[in-house]
Amino acid sequence: MENKRLQLKRKQNTPFISDTGSLHNDAVLIVSSIDNQIIDKRLNIRFIAFNSINDLAKKPIDPGFVLAFDMIDTSDTIIHPDTKEVVKWGKPSYTDVLALFNIVDNGIILTSEQAESWLLNGVEFKNEALNKEWELMF
Repeated sequence: MENKRLQLKRKQNTPFISDTGSLHNDAVLIVSSIDNQIIDKRLNIRFIAFNSINDLAKKPIDPGFVLAFDMIDTSDTIIHPDTKEVVKWGKPSYTDVLALFNIVDNGIILTSEQAESWLLNGVEFKNEALNKEWELMF
């Protein structure tokens, strides 16, 4: 797998509807800050929604969400023993998530198919999994 930078865009024909009721066909979710507290083993990653990839210098269209990881608030991914399909996505620990992501100067790089699957299927924004209406940008 080639390393993929963690940026998401809306899937085609699924505009993002901001709190003002406006439709945003080219909306993107961008990593805006990374707070890596090494001693406390906590990682916070903030995502903010913008109208498009060309509008990052403008006002966001949604405050987005924060992914928070530590060593306590974790859960295992449950896999069906026969079908090997994921029944329920878990939440990785601080050390596990550092293996899924490479933190670089301009954001985060996903390091595996597992990282991509967990992010798209296991993370929710506006009460639904990201994979419903968002996809990774390349």
